[in-house]
Amino acid sequence: MKRFVVCGVIAAMASIFIPSTKEMLLIYGVGGTIDYIKTNDTAKQLPDKCIKALDRFADKYIDEPEKDK
Repeated sequence: MKRFVVCGVIAAMASIFIPSTKEMLLIYGVGGTIDYIKTNDTAKQLPDKCIKALDRFADKYIDEPEKDK
């Protein structure tokens, strides 16, 4: 019984602290994008409307996984 409890605790900790694929892509993608914008002079000159348009495009075409109803 003790082995099952230890395995359960380890599995729970792993599921809490290891990011999902989507979270990992966000961490990597956002970090890389921020570094790119900091070093690229052309990207710094983009108006806010372009950034808002990209945000709306991403929200519209990137589907979130639907939860079972």
